[in-house]
Amino acid sequence: SAYTQEYCDEIYIGNVIHGERTGRGKYYYKNAVYEGDWKSNKREGNGVLFFNHKLFYDGSWEADEFNGFGKGYQKGSLNYAGYWKNNLRSGFGVWRYSPRGAYVGEFKKHLYNGVGYIVVDGSIVQSGRWFDGELAEKISAKDVIKKLRLAYPFYDSCRNIIIDN
Repeated sequence: SAYTQEYCDEIYIGNVIHGERTGRGKYYYKNAVYEGDWKSNKREGNGVLFFNHKLFYDGSWEADEFNGFGKGYQKGSLNYAGYWKNNLRSGFGVWRYSPRGAYVGEFKKHLYNGVGYIVVDGSIVQSGRWFDGELAEKISAKDVIKKLRLAYPFYDSCRNIIIDN
């Protein structure tokens, strides 16, 4: 059932079961708003987080953290599409780190880890196998793209979300 709860300048409007936020709801924090799925008072499922009135994250949540596929935004502009684990980029993703540059590939704990490549002004400038954010082995861009396409069927759609926008 729909319910409104207030907690020290914070407001929740949504479903409550046995006194816990569960189902769909909207939570107003001091500088942020979360709208989405809840389970046992935690953000769980799909949801959107706005910070200072700008979109910050849109995607999958587990145990109150970004987990699964999601899109990250900085100052309201999309800058990451891919997988997250415990609020960190982990797995395949595309990260626009500047207006001119992006990394396309695998992450672990927010760092480049696995195969990937760096694009600057639309051209691939480095490609290979990465370890803890550093290029560990050079591999041709053609081979890296082939590996990514084989491993991640959604490679092209993720890449296009960031690179072509």
